[in-house]
Amino acid sequence: MNTKGLISVVFSTLALGFAVFAVTNSGKVVETRVVETRVVETQTSQTPDYGAAGAVHSNSEQFLGGMTIGGGRVSSSTSANVTLAGNEFTNASYLDYTVNVANKTLTLPASTTPLCSTLSTYERREVFIRHASTTAASNLTIAGGTGFAIKKAATSTGSTIYGDTDGNSMAALLIMRLPSTDCVAQVTVYND
Repeated sequence: MNTKGLISVVFSTLALGFAVFAVTNSGKVVETRVVETRVVETQTSQTPDYGAAGAVHSNSEQFLGGMTIGGGRVSSSTSANVTLAGNEFTNASYLDYTVNVANKTLTLPASTTPLCSTLSTYERREVFIRHASTTAASNLTIAGGTGFAIKKAATSTGSTIYGDTDGNSMAALLIMRLPSTDCVAQVTVYND
C-alpha cells in the first residue's frame, strides 16, 4: 500500500468515528470543566501569623481536660547564701531549697544566663522555689542578680519565704524578659 492510500484510510476511519460519535451523542449536553490551579505561598519571614492556630497564635484556647505545665524539680541543701548559676531551671520549673540553719539569701542569676536569656522580649516563664526546711527559725530571702529586678505586690511580706515545720512555704516567680535584655521577676510568696 502506498503512502497516499494509507493516509486516506486513516482520515476515512477518523471521519467515520466522528460521524458515529455525533449520531450517538446528538441531543446531549457536553459539560465543560475548568481546572483551577492555585499557587500556595509559604511564609518565609519570622513574623507570626496572628489569628492562626499553631505554635504561635493569638487565639483563645480552652483546655477542657486540664493542662499540666512544668514538673521538673531540682534541689539543693547548701546551707549558705547562694547565687544560682542560671541553668537550674533549664529542664525544671521547681527548686526545693533546704536551709536548716540561720536565715539565708538565694540570689537569682544574672540576666545573661539561661533563666532569662532563653526568653524573647516580653516572653515569660514561671518558676517555683520551695523552702523545703522543716526548721521554723530559718528564712529564705530571694534577691535579684545582675540585670534581674525583683518586684513584689505592695501588700505582700516581700520576697522572704518563712521557715515552718511542714517545709511547704514557697514563692512563685513570674519572670519576664524586657526590651533592654534585663529580666524582672514578679515574686508572690506563700507562707503559712
